[in-house]
Amino acid sequence: FGMIVLGAVFGVMFQGSTLEDLLIINFLSSLAICLPGGLFGLVPFGKTKTCFWRESASGINRLSYFLAVAIVQVPLALSLALAFITFYYALLLPRAGVGVYVLIFFLTFVTSFSIGYCFSLMMSRETAQLAVSAFIMFMVILTGADPTICELDKLGLPLTILYNLSPPRWLNEGIFVKNALKYPVISTYLVRSTSIEHGFALDTYNYVVFVLLVMLVSYHILAFLLLILVERGQQNYPTKREMIQKFIHQAREKTATLLKT
Repeated sequence: FGMIVLGAVFGVMFQGSTLEDLLIINFLSSLAICLPGGLFGLVPFGKTKTCFWRESASGINRLSYFLAVAIVQVPLALSLALAFITFYYALLLPRAGVGVYVLIFFLTFVTSFSIGYCFSLMMSRETAQLAVSAFIMFMVILTGADPTICELDKLGLPLTILYNLSPPRWLNEGIFVKNALKYPVISTYLVRSTSIEHGFALDTYNYVVFVLLVMLVSYHILAFLLLILVERGQQNYPTKREMIQKFIHQAREKTATLLKT
């Protein structure tokens, strides 16, 4: 419900917006998507770490466990994206199709979830909330709205690398490009000058989707590695020989119990 209200507020605030306003809208939209997404992502693994360690010690398939938990979150990410878009799109009336917004917002939500997974596995829940909020705020600053991509490039290689690792930066470019291409020919100068000023090309939408997919997979892989490596000592993952010995021991105990009765 909160995402519906937030989308409606944005839609009312920015009705009749221009192409340049779109960059600010994308900046705020990325914050509204990534921050809740990152905080939601702290829950699935953060609350079940102890349970996972116990199940891992009994021989559970850790990859299957991770995939099951991650896949269950996909419908939630989609529902959040649709909830945010419902009034946001209807009131804002952007030039790009609704499918563009659903896809970009959905991919950004899932990626934000995976960032939350990483922080929840590295630290306690209270610390993770502060850390993931600060991380996402920093990523949102690198959307390319202000400072622009061109200005960030002038500040050196580290920031160039960081803004390319920022999901909000790719959300901004994808939404901007699809809206800019829908402007009439008479607005060609405005479109080109705005895109050049902010460092966006107008033929990169498919590349943006590809990058978001790569980031989504990469953050999930990182989360899985953290799941199996952090607190590895508490997982006490048994070898096959240990599992066989445990089975034999349990069988002997059951046999002895039956003989006594």
